[in-house]
Amino acid sequence: LIIPALCFSLCGWIDSYYLNIMWVDALIFIPLITLGIENFINEKKYKLYIFSLAAIICINYYMAYMLCIYSAIYFLFYNLYKIKEGSTKYKINELSRNFVYFMCASLLAVVLSSAVLLPMMNISSSLNGKLDEAANIYNFSIIDFMSANMAGCSPTLFAPYDRNTPNLYTGLISFILIIPFIFNKKIDKKTKILYSLLLMTFISIMCIDVLDYIMNIFHLPAGFPYRYSFMYSFILVVIAAHQLLNIGEMKLKELLISICLIAIMIILIFIFKSEKIKDSNLIIAAIFTVLYLINLLLIKHKGFKYILIPLTIAELIITFNIHIENNYTIDKINEIYYNFQYAKDIEKPSGNKFYRSDTPYETKTLPMLANYYSVSSFTSMNYSSLYLFMNNIGIKTDRSANILYSNGSVLGEMLLSIKDIHYDNRIEENKYQLPIMYAIDNKQERILELEKNTIESSNRIVKELTNIDTLYKENIYKSKSIEYEDDNYVVYKYIYPKNTVIKANHSKTGFIISGNIKYTIYKTNIDDKFKVNHTYRSEFPFLFKPENNEILVCYIKTDMNEEYIQSYTYDEKVLEDIYNYLNRYPFNITSFKEDYIEGTISVENDMSMMSSIPYDKGWHVYVDDQEVPTYSQFNTMLGFDISKGEHNIKLKYEIPNLKEGIAISLITLLGIISFDILRKHKKNKA
Repeated sequence: LIIPALCFSLCGWIDSYYLNIMWVDALIFIPLITLGIENFINEKKYKLYIFSLAAIICINYYMAYMLCIYSAIYFLFYNLYKIKEGSTKYKINELSRNFVYFMCASLLAVVLSSAVLLPMMNISSSLNGKLDEAANIYNFSIIDFMSANMAGCSPTLFAPYDRNTPNLYTGLISFILIIPFIFNKKIDKKTKILYSLLLMTFISIMCIDVLDYIMNIFHLPAGFPYRYSFMYSFILVVIAAHQLLNIGEMKLKELLISICLIAIMIILIFIFKSEKIKDSNLIIAAIFTVLYLINLLLIKHKGFKYILIPLTIAELIITFNIHIENNYTIDKINEIYYNFQYAKDIEKPSGNKFYRSDTPYETKTLPMLANYYSVSSFTSMNYSSLYLFMNNIGIKTDRSANILYSNGSVLGEMLLSIKDIHYDNRIEENKYQLPIMYAIDNKQERILELEKNTIESSNRIVKELTNIDTLYKENIYKSKSIEYEDDNYVVYKYIYPKNTVIKANHSKTGFIISGNIKYTIYKTNIDDKFKVNHTYRSEFPFLFKPENNEILVCYIKTDMNEEYIQSYTYDEKVLEDIYNYLNRYPFNITSFKEDYIEGTISVENDMSMMSSIPYDKGWHVYVDDQEVPTYSQFNTMLGFDISKGEHNIKLKYEIPNLKEGIAISLITLLGIISFDILRKHKKNKA
């Protein structure tokens, strides 16, 4: 059992996703939930299943949803597998009774998690639906599937390119033992059928788009495909465990068939050149396959079965190190660590201050870690209306999961209370930083659409807020020169006037370089010729300021179109007019915490308050100690009405339905404990 445990704990899924601890918890809980289901059916013991499922729901509802589907699938097959002999009527009654008990136990687990789940559901209603335009339907070939099970395959993370396979690697030994498991006479047929069906079920879910869509809460995943592939790995190690516990019954013919199949797979992968694995790593997989063959051939001799453990450990460690050398995850870890260290040097808000800091890299700010009062740049729980708003003012988003600050949206820097704009070698203070709240003439009821043209939408928002017609005007570069050219690509250097912002449209443009930042739009084989400090992928229109008023643009000659890169200038005087107009009636903070803000404001007319706080049902606003209704400005930001005169304003955040959720969880827990005590008392009395 040591071998399958090692294979599962160092599987390919872990190689990719160990960054996200809440996801790793799902991998930890799947054996507990599985054992809970087996205890439920075999011994009518329900507590392990209920408490395990409730715990993972509290930890991460998203992965818990997938485990709920897993639970239903495993229960269905295991229930059929364990049904006792008897008449058809008896079997149907037994299956039905187990099904009803299972549904009740699952419902109890959900209700038990109400302390977290009920507030989460309420808050989620503020988030609105995700913007599925950004999501991809991932697919993989048979060769990719084979490669994903090999030692040395590259884990899939962030799905940067078109073909993205599940993370399936679970040690070669697990894959080698499938055929011997099927033919092992000591393992009963029902066990073989059960786990073969489970394995095929999870392969089918990964292969069929509709099933993959359902498994991802009816939302196509953005950047992290097949997050549930650890379920395949788990079933695979259970199969390996069954075979290893009956290793003495393995026949030479079964072993040779398995080894030949793996050899054929390695040859096919080598011939068809899978992107998942290098040829050198295929050699490593072949070497370990031979070593496993020799070891398994001698397994019945004294002591040889124990050699299988260090051999498996050696494969897993070598493979893990190969992944570290080639894994996009490591680059991401280094970037996050560097950026967090950098962020710690930035002055943070204190006392009654409030501001955000704009940082130009993909995960730079990490506000939740750095204690910024800001929009997180790395979370899948942002408001979809906020993506629309950010997109409309030219801030980079992937329209599905992340909001990524990038220097260039002067309107965004103003409306989001950005104080400092950080570059590699300098910090610029934003002269046009608005306070956290300010009074505007009218409530902004328009619901923003997903805009392709961030310039037009920015100008329209300025017009609606201030009555000023135009912020950005189209311009053209001052000069252009060729920096590199070959048969496939040409790299131009553009120099622009002062106060220029660049709008990059999604296209077959290879990359754009501004200072030490490279925005990779389309992968090319000359990327490495242009070294920069920071690189990240960009697929959607956004604005950025060219460092030193110049950029490098790589065009692909088969789709050469300089209109992919558009430039605009803004008039400093117009920007100042916009700022002065919006800052006529600023909110002055007297007390500030993350969940409590107090301050004063004086207005000359009845007005509407605009804030840079995303609208959420948990915010309660008190004007002169009287609670007033809240609403969303542009369907995005927290707003409320205010009358003429001087006012004291308090904003309090209360987690919606938290008390009710805790009460339901406690009542459910007491009910489960009471039921268990009564049942034991009744059993002892009998």
